[in-house]
Amino acid sequence: YGETGKLTATDTAGNIGPSVTTDKADTVAPLAPSVEQNNAANLSGTSEANALITLDLGNGNTLTTTANSQGKWLFAPNPIADGETATLTATDAAGNIGPSITTDKADTIAPLAPSVEQNNASGLSGSSEANAVITLDLGNGNTLTTTANSQGKWSFAPNPIADGETGKLTATDVAGNVGAETTTDKTDTVAPLAPSVEQNNAASLSGTSEANAVITLDLGHGNTLTTTANSQGKWSFAPNPIADGETGKLTATDAAGNVGASITTDKADTIAPLVPSVEQNNASGLSGTSEANAVIALDLGNGNTLTTAADSQGKWSFAPNPIANGETGKLTVTDAAGNIGAETITDKADTVAPLAPSVEQNNAANLSGTSEANTLITLDLGNGNTLTTTANSQGKWSFVPNPIADGETATLMATDAAGNIGAETTTAKADTVAPLAPSVEQNNAASLSGTSEANAVITLDLGHGNT
Repeated sequence: YGETGKLTATDTAGNIGPSVTTDKADTVAPLAPSVEQNNAANLSGTSEANALITLDLGNGNTLTTTANSQGKWLFAPNPIADGETATLTATDAAGNIGPSITTDKADTIAPLAPSVEQNNASGLSGSSEANAVITLDLGNGNTLTTTANSQGKWSFAPNPIADGETGKLTATDVAGNVGAETTTDKTDTVAPLAPSVEQNNAASLSGTSEANAVITLDLGHGNTLTTTANSQGKWSFAPNPIADGETGKLTATDAAGNVGASITTDKADTIAPLVPSVEQNNASGLSGTSEANAVIALDLGNGNTLTTAADSQGKWSFAPNPIANGETGKLTVTDAAGNIGAETITDKADTVAPLAPSVEQNNAANLSGTSEANTLITLDLGNGNTLTTTANSQGKWSFVPNPIADGETATLMATDAAGNIGAETTTAKADTVAPLAPSVEQNNAASLSGTSEANAVITLDLGHGNT
């Protein structure tokens, strides 16, 4: 190998021609061709420079190509059917035929476009053909690559696409086939705000968040619940899973998978308030007590309702009283958390003030008279001095002995059981001094007569019950 020889020719007459020196002998067969690509684009590789590459497809079908001066050879497009093999041999320029080699199975099918399963702040990820190279084109000549694992999972972490922007993805399989390009949705790398809580009562825990976000409620001890906000961002857990007086933690995960900051709820109030108590139901107002800061609703019937709010001590009122005299209303209370208590019906409203008391006696024995049954009679003696008494079920009232000084007057007024205050009346001057005994000026057959206090009633007691 590599040597030369001299050759001469002698004809039949014995004449000897000039000698010639041979080229260096090439007695070494070329190596089997190496295969570097076997995909849809081509079947190619390297061999001895300038060798003739023969591809045997079987069934008597052969193709040839010639390696270039660097030994590169190519069949384009690939003549081997997908999933099939073929035999390659190289024949060098000297005619030496090298050993044959069988190709791997041809892969001439391009991979599907990568699927995107996550496109948020934490990463851009998805799935593709196993072991494919995933190329991300960010535009402006900026590209990044990653390789799918044996299950086809791939990721770029953190996400290299700017918020609100898109990127183009392609997959190149192990054989070098390049799949179709896909454009990502716009990247969402901004986490949602913490959910706002608008109701936390027995009926529900509810509020608003980013539209379509998954709301996670952590009740502690490994207990979590989820719900999904609607397209307006409204979400709810109904009934409220948080125990009365307890709290929970809420987080929102948007459609892109970004997880927002957690928020701790206020303590749940799942106990409805007691029915309102009514302390006044008269002309001046309807009022009473309830849970502090609750909303009191008064249903007057026929679709007419009024509301008022209790103060921090639970006091509430409607003034003046909206209930007609002799009618009733329905009261309900809704606490600050939105729990609605049981309904109560008021007594009949009394919005008519009692008449002024009438005075029937105003002497030393007493000051007395009549008024509306069961009213409170207030006697104003002046100078801040007042006394009260209560009329009986027949309306009779009295102050015994008479507290008004002789010759003085006082003011009387009546307050009925509902608290309505009637008009004032001023008494006549009190007469608390007894008259002198009558004087007898005649006591004969004609008459018994004399003098006494003017207009006095003179009583004659004859004994034995005769007067």
